[in-house]
Amino acid sequence: MVKENEENRKILRGLEKVKEIKIINRFTDKIIVCGKYKSILNCVEVNKADLQEANLQGANLQRADLQEANLQGADLWRANLQEANLQGADLWRANLQEANLQGANLQGDDLQEANLQGANLQGADLQEANLQGANLQEADLQGANLQEADLKGADLWGANLQGADLWRANLQEANLQGANLQRANLQRADLQEANLQGADLQRADLQEANLQEADLQGANLQEADLKGADLWGANLQEANLQRADLQRADLQEANLQGADLQRADLQEANYKKPLLLCDLYSLKLLPKNTVLTFWKYLRNGLSPYQNMEYEVGKEYKFKDFNEDENNQCSAGGNVATLMWCLKDDLDADEFIEVEFKVKDIVAIPYITDGKFRVKKLKVLRKLNRKDAIKLLQDTMKIEGGKS
Repeated sequence: MVKENEENRKILRGLEKVKEIKIINRFTDKIIVCGKYKSILNCVEVNKADLQEANLQGANLQRADLQEANLQGADLWRANLQEANLQGADLWRANLQEANLQGANLQGDDLQEANLQGANLQGADLQEANLQGANLQEADLQGANLQEADLKGADLWGANLQGADLWRANLQEANLQGANLQRANLQRADLQEANLQGADLQRADLQEANLQEADLQGANLQEADLKGADLWGANLQEANLQRADLQRADLQEANLQGADLQRADLQEANYKKPLLLCDLYSLKLLPKNTVLTFWKYLRNGLSPYQNMEYEVGKEYKFKDFNEDENNQCSAGGNVATLMWCLKDDLDADEFIEVEFKVKDIVAIPYITDGKFRVKKLKVLRKLNRKDAIKLLQDTMKIEGGKS
């Protein structure tokens, strides 16, 4: 150790002659290679240092002060930059693959076209950083601050952005396919033409975000806050929008084929009606006196929301019913397909077949997934869950045989 420390002192004496490198800790024994210089950079201040294209692979730069340093094209593969201060540094095209940048300060940094694949950026501060065209594939950005960061065209495939703050971030044309954005703050973020296929945006805050022509096919937007979001021309095919808040959202020209909008809030949303002409909507085109049969489910003999008891052979009228087809679930006699009833409540133990005429239909919601409302119905029969499942299976076999 004595011999090793003596060698370190010689290196330190040489470094003191290097312009703009100030040694903070004279007794550390952690040495890394920095270009042609050997330096001790753990807890070292290297303000405005010129480290362009330096080889810093695996370097220990934990808590180092590298403010405004020139690290253009530097190789920091697997370097430890945990809690380092890199504010205002130039990292254009730097290699930071698998680097540890947890809690690092990267405010306002130039990271254009930098390679951050697999990097650990948990809790890092990237506010107003320029990450245009950067490679962030599978990077860990949990809880990172990316407010007003420029990520235009960045590749964030499979990245973990859970709980990250992306307020007003520029993500135009960014690749976020399969990314984890659960509970992320994307308020007023610009995601125009971004690729969000299969991304997890559960409970994300997307208020007033720009998602024009964004590709959200198969994305999970369950309980996401999309109030006032611009989804003009967005691809939401097969997306999960259950319980999503779409109040005042612009859905004009959006593709919602196969999207799940169960209990989504579409109050004051802007879309061309009907938003998605479901198969059930065609029932309205039938002659008014056509008799139809559908289903309701019961729990312990009562309907789950109105707590009404239904008897076979009896007719029921609903004076209080809602005709607004923007509302998916509202007042009236709610009826549905048998498959919908079986799937909607796994605890339902009784299923009643009901009949009514086309003229008794008061609302088939534009985004219905199998349920609609009538003002009058008659109960034909009751089945337990086992018999209802058997009936559905038998019916599907018959339909399958026809094809």
